[in-house]
Amino acid sequence: MTPYLRLTTGRRRLILQTPLSAYRHPDSGQRIIVVATHHYAEPAYYHQLLHDIDRYQHDGYVVHYENAQYQTPGDNPTQAEQAVLDDLNALRDLETVRMAPLGWVRQPSLLHHPTWQRKDLTDLDVIRHAGTDAMTHYLTTRRALFDWPDQQVWRLSRVYAFFAISTRMIAALAAKNAVPRPHRDPRMRAVTQVLTDTRTALALDAATTTTDDTVMIWGAAHLPGIHTGLTAAGHHLDGDPQWRTAGYLPSIAASALRYLLRQPPAIHPRYHHATPAAPLGGKPTT
Repeated sequence: MTPYLRLTTGRRRLILQTPLSAYRHPDSGQRIIVVATHHYAEPAYYHQLLHDIDRYQHDGYVVHYENAQYQTPGDNPTQAEQAVLDDLNALRDLETVRMAPLGWVRQPSLLHHPTWQRKDLTDLDVIRHAGTDAMTHYLTTRRALFDWPDQQVWRLSRVYAFFAISTRMIAALAAKNAVPRPHRDPRMRAVTQVLTDTRTALALDAATTTTDDTVMIWGAAHLPGIHTGLTAAGHHLDGDPQWRTAGYLPSIAASALRYLLRQPPAIHPRYHHATPAAPLGGKPTT
Protein backbone atom coordinates (compact mmCIF):
# COMPACT_ATOMS: atom_id res chain seq x y z
CA MET A 1 0.00 0.00 0.00
CA THR A 2 1.13 3.58 -0.70
CA PRO A 3 2.03 5.57 2.45
CA TYR A 4 -0.52 8.36 2.85
CA LEU A 5 2.19 10.97 3.37
CA ARG A 6 5.95 11.10 3.63
CA LEU A 7 8.80 13.35 4.65
CA THR A 8 11.86 13.82 2.48
CA THR A 9 14.89 16.06 2.73
CA GLY A 10 15.36 19.10 0.54
CA ARG A 11 17.95 21.83 1.07
CA ARG A 12 18.63 20.40 4.53
CA ARG A 13 14.98 20.80 5.49
CA LEU A 14 12.19 18.28 5.74
CA ILE A 15 9.57 18.47 3.01
CA LEU A 16 6.03 17.15 3.46
CA GLN A 17 4.60 15.27 0.48
CA THR A 18 1.32 13.51 -0.36
CA PRO A 19 0.68 10.89 -3.10
CA LEU A 20 -1.47 10.49 -6.17
CA SER A 21 -2.26 6.77 -6.43
CA ALA A 22 -3.76 5.00 -9.46
CA TYR A 23 -6.10 2.00 -9.24
CA ARG A 24 -7.60 -0.14 -12.00
CA HIS A 25 -10.33 -2.77 -11.94
CA PRO A 26 -9.25 -5.77 -14.07
CA ASP A 27 -12.79 -6.66 -15.15
CA SER A 28 -14.57 -3.36 -15.69
CA GLY A 29 -11.42 -1.47 -16.63
CA GLN A 30 -12.46 1.38 -14.36
CA ARG A 31 -9.60 3.65 -13.35
CA ILE A 32 -9.60 5.52 -10.05
CA ILE A 33 -7.03 8.17 -9.16
CA VAL A 34 -6.85 8.90 -5.43
CA VAL A 35 -5.50 12.39 -4.77
CA ALA A 36 -4.48 12.40 -1.11
CA THR A 37 -4.26 15.96 0.17
CA HIS A 38 -2.90 17.91 3.11
CA HIS A 39 -5.54 20.39 4.22
CA TYR A 40 -3.01 23.20 4.72
CA ALA A 41 -0.13 23.73 2.31
CA GLU A 42 1.65 26.22 0.10
CA PRO A 43 -0.47 27.63 -2.76
CA ALA A 44 1.88 26.06 -5.35
CA TYR A 45 0.90 22.62 -4.03
CA TYR A 46 -2.78 23.18 -4.77
CA HIS A 47 -2.02 24.74 -8.15
CA GLN A 48 -0.08 21.57 -9.04
CA LEU A 49 -2.96 19.37 -7.93
CA LEU A 50 -5.42 21.45 -9.94
CA HIS A 51 -3.22 20.95 -12.98
CA ASP A 52 -3.10 17.18 -12.35
CA ILE A 53 -6.85 16.91 -11.90
CA ASP A 54 -7.58 19.06 -14.93
CA ARG A 55 -5.64 16.62 -17.12
CA TYR A 56 -7.76 13.72 -15.90
CA GLN A 57 -10.97 15.66 -16.49
CA HIS A 58 -9.75 16.40 -20.00
CA ASP A 59 -9.48 12.62 -20.49
CA GLY A 60 -13.05 12.02 -19.32
CA TYR A 61 -12.65 11.36 -15.60
CA VAL A 62 -15.34 12.55 -13.18
CA VAL A 63 -14.11 14.16 -9.98
CA HIS A 64 -15.42 13.36 -6.50
CA TYR A 65 -14.26 15.48 -3.57
CA GLU A 66 -14.74 15.90 0.14
CA ASN A 67 -16.31 19.04 1.53
CA ALA A 68 -18.22 18.89 4.78
CA GLN A 69 -18.43 22.69 5.04
CA TYR A 70 -21.71 22.72 3.21
CA GLN A 71 -25.38 23.31 3.97
CA THR A 72 -28.47 21.91 2.29
CA PRO A 73 -31.77 23.79 1.92
CA GLY A 74 -33.45 21.38 4.31
CA ASP A 75 -30.98 21.91 7.16
CA ASN A 76 -32.73 22.95 10.35
CA PRO A 77 -30.15 22.84 13.15
CA THR A 78 -31.22 23.06 16.74
CA GLN A 79 -29.85 25.85 18.89
CA ALA A 80 -27.20 23.49 20.30
CA GLU A 81 -26.24 22.26 16.82
CA GLN A 82 -25.97 25.83 15.52
CA ALA A 83 -23.65 26.70 18.38
CA VAL A 84 -21.36 23.82 17.39
CA LEU A 85 -21.50 24.88 13.73
CA ASP A 86 -20.46 28.40 14.72
CA ASP A 87 -17.62 27.06 16.86
CA LEU A 88 -16.45 24.82 14.01
CA ASN A 89 -16.33 27.70 11.54
CA ALA A 90 -14.54 29.89 14.08
CA LEU A 91 -11.91 27.18 14.61
CA ARG A 92 -11.31 26.90 10.86
CA ASP A 93 -10.82 30.66 10.63
CA LEU A 94 -8.41 30.61 13.57
CA GLU A 95 -6.38 27.72 12.14
CA THR A 96 -6.11 29.59 8.84
CA VAL A 97 -4.75 32.66 10.62
CA ARG A 98 -2.16 30.60 12.54
CA MET A 99 -0.92 28.76 9.44
CA ALA A 100 -0.62 31.92 7.34
CA PRO A 101 2.90 32.90 8.56
CA LEU A 102 4.14 29.59 7.10
CA GLY A 103 2.86 30.72 3.73
CA TRP A 104 0.34 27.86 3.90
CA VAL A 105 -3.32 28.27 2.99
CA ARG A 106 -6.41 26.19 3.62
CA GLN A 107 -7.31 23.67 0.92
CA PRO A 108 -10.83 24.86 -0.04
CA SER A 109 -9.52 28.35 -0.81
CA LEU A 110 -7.70 27.04 -3.89
CA LEU A 111 -8.54 23.39 -4.57
CA HIS A 112 -12.07 23.53 -5.98
CA HIS A 113 -13.94 23.59 -9.28
CA PRO A 114 -17.66 23.94 -10.06
CA THR A 115 -17.74 20.74 -12.13
CA TRP A 116 -16.54 18.55 -9.25
CA GLN A 117 -19.08 16.38 -7.45
CA ARG A 118 -19.26 16.64 -3.67
CA LYS A 119 -19.49 13.18 -2.08
CA ASP A 120 -19.49 13.86 1.63
CA LEU A 121 -21.47 14.45 4.77
CA THR A 122 -22.25 18.02 5.74
CA ASP A 123 -20.97 19.61 8.94
CA LEU A 124 -24.45 19.19 10.40
CA ASP A 125 -24.43 15.50 9.46
CA VAL A 126 -21.11 15.09 11.26
CA ILE A 127 -22.46 16.80 14.37
CA ARG A 128 -25.57 14.64 14.42
CA HIS A 129 -23.60 11.42 13.91
CA ALA A 130 -21.01 12.21 16.58
CA GLY A 131 -23.27 14.10 18.99
CA THR A 132 -23.10 17.73 20.09
CA ASP A 133 -21.29 16.91 23.36
CA ALA A 134 -18.55 14.96 21.59
CA MET A 135 -18.12 17.66 18.92
CA THR A 136 -17.99 20.41 21.54
CA HIS A 137 -15.26 18.55 23.41
CA TYR A 138 -13.33 17.94 20.19
CA LEU A 139 -13.50 21.60 19.16
CA THR A 140 -12.57 22.86 22.63
CA THR A 141 -9.51 20.60 22.68
CA ARG A 142 -8.36 21.74 19.25
CA ARG A 143 -9.02 25.41 19.87
CA ALA A 144 -6.82 25.35 22.98
CA LEU A 145 -3.78 24.87 20.73
CA PHE A 146 -4.51 27.91 18.56
CA ASP A 147 -6.27 30.42 20.80
CA TRP A 148 -4.39 33.13 22.70
CA PRO A 149 -4.36 36.93 23.06
CA ASP A 150 -3.13 38.63 19.90
CA GLN A 151 -0.16 40.26 21.63
CA GLN A 152 1.28 36.87 22.62
CA VAL A 153 2.65 36.13 19.15
CA TRP A 154 5.42 33.97 20.61
CA ARG A 155 2.83 31.25 21.21
CA LEU A 156 2.86 30.64 17.47
CA SER A 157 6.32 29.11 17.87
CA ARG A 158 4.75 26.42 20.07
CA VAL A 159 2.14 25.69 17.40
CA TYR A 160 4.83 25.14 14.77
CA ALA A 161 6.92 22.94 17.06
CA PHE A 162 3.84 20.83 17.83
CA PHE A 163 2.91 20.69 14.13
CA ALA A 164 6.41 19.53 13.15
CA ILE A 165 6.52 16.87 15.88
CA SER A 166 3.04 15.49 15.20
CA THR A 167 3.66 15.40 11.44
CA ARG A 168 6.85 13.39 11.98
CA MET A 169 4.92 10.93 14.13
CA ILE A 170 2.17 10.58 11.55
CA ALA A 171 4.72 10.10 8.75
CA ALA A 172 6.44 7.37 10.77
CA LEU A 173 3.13 5.53 11.14
CA ALA A 174 2.37 6.02 7.45
CA ALA A 175 5.75 4.56 6.46
CA LYS A 176 4.82 1.39 8.34
CA ASN A 177 1.26 1.40 6.99
CA ALA A 178 0.13 1.60 10.58
CA VAL A 179 -2.87 3.49 11.87
CA PRO A 180 -3.03 5.60 15.05
CA ARG A 181 -4.38 3.92 18.16
CA PRO A 182 -7.99 4.73 19.06
CA HIS A 183 -8.28 7.70 21.39
CA ARG A 184 -8.89 6.86 25.04
CA ASP A 185 -11.66 9.43 25.36
CA PRO A 186 -14.92 8.00 23.94
CA ARG A 187 -15.98 11.47 22.80
CA MET A 188 -12.86 11.83 20.66
CA ARG A 189 -13.34 8.29 19.33
CA ALA A 190 -16.90 9.13 18.31
CA VAL A 191 -15.77 12.19 16.37
CA THR A 192 -12.87 10.35 14.72
CA GLN A 193 -15.21 7.52 13.71
CA VAL A 194 -17.43 9.94 11.82
CA LEU A 195 -14.72 12.22 10.41
CA THR A 196 -12.65 9.33 9.09
CA ASP A 197 -14.47 6.00 8.86
CA THR A 198 -18.03 7.09 8.05
CA ARG A 199 -16.95 9.62 5.45
CA THR A 200 -14.44 7.21 3.88
CA ALA A 201 -17.21 4.63 3.46
CA LEU A 202 -19.37 7.24 1.75
CA ALA A 203 -16.54 8.13 -0.65
CA LEU A 204 -15.92 4.48 -1.49
CA ASP A 205 -19.58 3.81 -2.17
CA ALA A 206 -19.72 6.74 -4.59
CA ALA A 207 -16.60 5.62 -6.48
CA THR A 208 -17.29 1.88 -6.67
CA THR A 209 -20.97 2.03 -7.63
CA THR A 210 -20.11 3.62 -10.98
CA THR A 211 -18.01 2.45 -13.90
CA ASP A 212 -16.83 5.98 -14.69
CA ASP A 213 -13.13 6.68 -14.47
CA THR A 214 -12.95 8.72 -11.28
CA VAL A 215 -10.67 11.07 -9.41
CA MET A 216 -11.16 10.97 -5.62
CA ILE A 217 -9.88 14.03 -3.74
CA TRP A 218 -9.66 13.23 -0.05
CA GLY A 219 -7.47 14.11 2.91
CA ALA A 220 -4.41 11.90 3.26
CA ALA A 221 -5.69 10.32 6.48
CA HIS A 222 -8.47 8.66 4.46
CA LEU A 223 -6.05 6.85 2.13
CA PRO A 224 -5.61 3.67 4.25
CA GLY A 225 -9.38 3.15 4.38
CA ILE A 226 -9.80 4.01 0.71
CA HIS A 227 -7.06 1.57 -0.27
CA THR A 228 -8.65 -1.21 1.80
CA GLY A 229 -12.08 -0.52 0.33
CA LEU A 230 -10.92 -0.31 -3.29
CA THR A 231 -8.90 -3.51 -2.91
CA ALA A 232 -11.91 -5.29 -1.44
CA ALA A 233 -13.94 -4.13 -4.46
CA GLY A 234 -11.40 -5.70 -6.82
CA HIS A 235 -9.29 -2.70 -7.74
CA HIS A 236 -5.50 -3.01 -7.89
CA LEU A 237 -2.76 -0.43 -7.60
CA ASP A 238 -1.59 0.51 -11.08
CA GLY A 239 2.04 1.65 -10.93
CA ASP A 240 3.98 3.71 -8.44
CA PRO A 241 2.47 6.80 -6.82
CA GLN A 242 3.41 10.32 -7.77
CA TRP A 243 4.34 12.64 -4.92
CA ARG A 244 3.39 16.28 -4.59
CA THR A 245 5.12 18.70 -2.23
CA ALA A 246 2.97 20.49 0.34
CA GLY A 247 5.86 22.54 1.75
CA TYR A 248 8.70 22.68 4.24
CA LEU A 249 8.12 21.62 7.85
CA PRO A 250 9.11 24.12 10.53
CA SER A 251 12.22 23.30 12.55
CA ILE A 252 11.36 21.64 15.88
CA ALA A 253 14.46 22.91 17.65
CA ALA A 254 14.19 26.49 16.39
CA SER A 255 10.46 26.66 17.09
CA ALA A 256 10.82 25.22 20.60
CA LEU A 257 13.69 27.58 21.45
CA ARG A 258 11.79 30.62 20.25
CA TYR A 259 8.79 29.54 22.29
CA LEU A 260 10.91 29.24 25.44
CA LEU A 261 12.44 32.66 24.73
CA ARG A 262 9.00 34.09 24.00
CA GLN A 263 9.92 35.01 20.45
CA PRO A 264 7.71 34.66 17.36
CA PRO A 265 8.73 32.13 14.69
CA ALA A 266 11.47 33.01 12.25
CA ILE A 267 10.45 33.85 8.70
CA HIS A 268 9.68 30.51 7.11
CA PRO A 269 11.26 29.62 3.73
CA ARG A 270 8.93 28.99 0.81
CA TYR A 271 9.47 25.92 -1.30
CA HIS A 272 8.33 27.16 -4.69
CA HIS A 273 8.23 24.17 -6.95
CA ALA A 274 6.97 22.77 -10.21
CA THR A 275 6.90 19.02 -10.72
CA PRO A 276 6.08 18.17 -14.35
CA ALA A 277 5.14 14.52 -14.60
CA ALA A 278 3.07 12.20 -16.73
CA PRO A 279 -0.37 11.41 -15.28
CA LEU A 280 -1.03 8.10 -13.58
CA GLY A 281 -3.16 5.25 -14.79
CA GLY A 282 -1.87 4.84 -18.34
CA LYS A 283 -3.37 8.02 -19.81
CA PRO A 284 -1.24 10.01 -22.25
CA THR A 285 0.21 13.39 -21.33
CA THR A 286 -1.72 16.25 -22.87
